[in-house]
Amino acid sequence: MKKTDLKKYKIPEKPGIYMFCASNKKILYIGRATVLKDRIKSYFSSNLIKERGPLVQEAVTKATSIKTTQTKTVLDAIILEAHLIKKHKPVYNTKEKDDKSFSFVVITNEKFPKVLSMRGREIVKIQKKSDISYQFGPFANNNILKEVLKITRKIFPFRDKCRVYNKDKKTKPCFNWELGLCPGICGNKMNQKEYKKTIKEIVMFFEGKKERLIEKLFKEMHNHAKKKEFEDAQKIKTKIYLLEHINDITLIKKQIVEGARSFFRIEGYDVSHTFGKNAVGVMVVFEDGIFKKKDYRVFNIKASSAGDDISSMKEILKRRLKHTEWQLPNLIVVDGGKTHIKITKDVVKKEGYSIPAVSVVKDIKHNAREILGSKLFGDLEDNILSVNVESHRFSLASHKKKSRKLRS
Repeated sequence: MKKTDLKKYKIPEKPGIYMFCASNKKILYIGRATVLKDRIKSYFSSNLIKERGPLVQEAVTKATSIKTTQTKTVLDAIILEAHLIKKHKPVYNTKEKDDKSFSFVVITNEKFPKVLSMRGREIVKIQKKSDISYQFGPFANNNILKEVLKITRKIFPFRDKCRVYNKDKKTKPCFNWELGLCPGICGNKMNQKEYKKTIKEIVMFFEGKKERLIEKLFKEMHNHAKKKEFEDAQKIKTKIYLLEHINDITLIKKQIVEGARSFFRIEGYDVSHTFGKNAVGVMVVFEDGIFKKKDYRVFNIKASSAGDDISSMKEILKRRLKHTEWQLPNLIVVDGGKTHIKITKDVVKKEGYSIPAVSVVKDIKHNAREILGSKLFGDLEDNILSVNVESHRFSLASHKKKSRKLRS
């Protein structure tokens, strides 16, 4: 496939999964995305080999079509991706990573089953396959899977490593029970029949049957209400609410942090001039934990924008985003307040992208006072501030260079 082929697809700016398919409709590669449109565009960048490796580039080259499925949340996309990889076994997913390196959700086969995250290599070592009643996956990222299980556990408290209640040894409830994350098997707080019901709900959840599960829970809630079992009805109502309002923020932060450790590109922008004269705008790049100076750019501001920082920022962002041959950033950092971040987001959206942006607000001494839009980027604040300082340094240096050149 080529980048021009994307024009015939209406790819949503929503979470979901995507499939690169060959001419015989065989699925070559399956992936998931927080924003489908941006993710799929990234496969047609000039840096694809560096970003994803030669195998993925080969899959994209061989593909003749793309299929997408939109999901309500990132969590739904993660679960659907794992389900479809298991079902279709796309050749380039399995080539990219050995089965033993993938992670899986495992539900043990015992009276009170455990719900665990296990690597493929750990599962291979289990001698009795009958020890496992359910296995979901593969999940490519073990850290993301752990976050998925944390979310799942808040909705459906399950047993992982605590002991089953023993009346002779007077087993006490574990610490997770006190936190509301374990049903209290260890302290005789839940019987086998009730726990079996919880396991069925977890199975439906990891089979991607969330909507059917919600319908089932609604029926149970109404039945309890008819019987005036209001406490039980309220518990189910809480489950339904949590399922319908799954918060993706934790998962999206987690993905950003994972990206920052491997391939994550931050672009910083700043404008410099002397009372509107010799105005320049700059772009600096922070990638893979270092400043990538060969990707720095200087934009000579047009006379119509010179002296107006907002108009200048709008101009350089528009000009930058026209360069589709440049690697797109994962995050944009601008200097200024609410107006600056608003204009940045407006330009990015108008150009057909959904790249997140933050702005660094300065005090009267030009020291960083606040980062606007940083809710998802707490772990990257040091990098954001470094990028802002570097963009300011580079804009001043570029402005002085331009001024000297025009004087001479």
